Amino acid sequence: MSTEIAKREEAPLSKVRQQQYVRPYYEIEDLEHAYEVRVHLPGVSRGNSSVTLDKDTLIVEAERTTHWDKAFRPVHREIPEADYRLRLQLNVRVDEKKISAKTVDGILIVHLPVAEEAKPRTIKVK
Repeated sequence: MSTEIAKREEAPLSKVRQQQYVRPYYEIEDLEHAYEVRVHLPGVSRGNSSVTLDKDTLIVEAERTTHWDKAFRPVHREIPEADYRLRLQLNVRVDEKKISAKTVDGILIVHLPVAEEAKPRTIKVK
């Protein structure tokens, strides 16, 4: 039996951080001929969010920015470090050309106007 300890080469850990996402808090308001989605994105600067409409799915992605030194090691975190991703299945057709989005005080507001063919119409009874 050998008493030597053999050093085993281990594979280096990947330096690429595995992407983690958190579903942000959001609110949907039904306006007369549109919907307004408010997505709360704390820790995200104005240019680090994107809104995509893929067929009938609205996708909101946002990347957090860190405002502290890399040597800083927090003792406790209230908010996880993960980025945000929200996928909403739309059940009504929206006018893709009139969709707008803006950021106000850390809240992303997406305005989704309802398409003309999806709006309710009155049919005259004879």
